[in-house]
Amino acid sequence: MKIENSIDIVITWVDGNDPEWRSEKNKTRYGKEQLSETDDREERFRDWENLRYWFRGIENCAPWVRKVHFVTWGHIPEWLNTKHPKLNIVRHTDYIPPEFLPTFNSHTIEWNMHRIPGLSEQFVYFNDDMFLLKRTAETSTICWKWHFRVIPVFIQFTVRRHFERTHLRNYGNLSRNF
Repeated sequence: MKIENSIDIVITWVDGNDPEWRSEKNKTRYGKEQLSETDDREERFRDWENLRYWFRGIENCAPWVRKVHFVTWGHIPEWLNTKHPKLNIVRHTDYIPPEFLPTFNSHTIEWNMHRIPGLSEQFVYFNDDMFLLKRTAETSTICWKWHFRVIPVFIQFTVRRHFERTHLRNYGNLSRNF
């Protein structure tokens, strides 16, 4: 069931130090979703231990958020209050069709977000390295019903050229179609 007239946040997180996760990832490393140019560097899956600051930023700077959907492979930080009324723990198996599991591909995880149970029609997607640093009004993210504002953030240093082209192509598609 989709919820209207409210704004949720979806955040994806991985603990690359989790031995079960590492074992599962290594089993599928060269499987169906592995591409020759996939960026599989360790730092992409490292837990930088900044998640507490991310949650504090949302709590202080966006109190209007209805729900935070915390998307994870299955691991949860020990310190996280899983009983908080605004928190919804979402495992990949909760919303990604079984034929695409297990997955360690961010595109598969992102392309299926619309399937998250209870997700509002209006939501903001964060990675765990994107922070709110000052109070944000609800209207700064949502323009009108069924429309949204895309605020691209270009990273100064891009590791791979295909990554940069993908981002530019995505921004172009969003601008043309929404």
